[in-house]
Amino acid sequence: MIPARLLNRLRRGVPARLFAEPIAFSYPIDEMGFSLEGFQLSTYSPSYSPYCFKLTDGRFVVAMNSYLTSFVADCSLVILSDLTENEKEVLLRYNLKKFYAEQILNRAYVMIGRGLLLETLLYEEHLMVSLMNKRDNSTDLKRQYEEIVNIAGSILLFHEMAHMIQANVPDFQKTLFDSIPRP
Repeated sequence: MIPARLLNRLRRGVPARLFAEPIAFSYPIDEMGFSLEGFQLSTYSPSYSPYCFKLTDGRFVVAMNSYLTSFVADCSLVILSDLTENEKEVLLRYNLKKFYAEQILNRAYVMIGRGLLLETLLYEEHLMVSLMNKRDNSTDLKRQYEEIVNIAGSILLFHEMAHMIQANVPDFQKTLFDSIPRP
């Protein structure tokens, strides 16, 4: 398990309730003679940047942020829906405005950020909630939505893991390119 001192450092200002419990992982990468072992944690915060580091025992800690994955998932739900093109445009604009407003408010508590967020919550949130209810009642839509969420999460996880491999495999680029089959 991850020592409590490190968990507190990882959470730097993000309330503990917004962090999921760490999950152990072990990924052998036989082609490169390397194995990744460690812990993955996730949080939901507009101000938390994902990162990874190596523990003294050689295991890694990957701290992810599901905030971006959530944004991708909400936009994909709009695209997958059976709404009209006009309704999709309204909801995609809503998701972009909400994301932008949260980013502004994360940087500074200013009028434009508050205005955009209030506008999305007061005038458009009910449309998104309605769409989420449709998703929950449709097996096919829910399956497609979950697949996109998993793909988005995997892309972010693999990106962070690539940093770990690059830092721990000597001559990483040559090893990587040599492992790709040639036609």
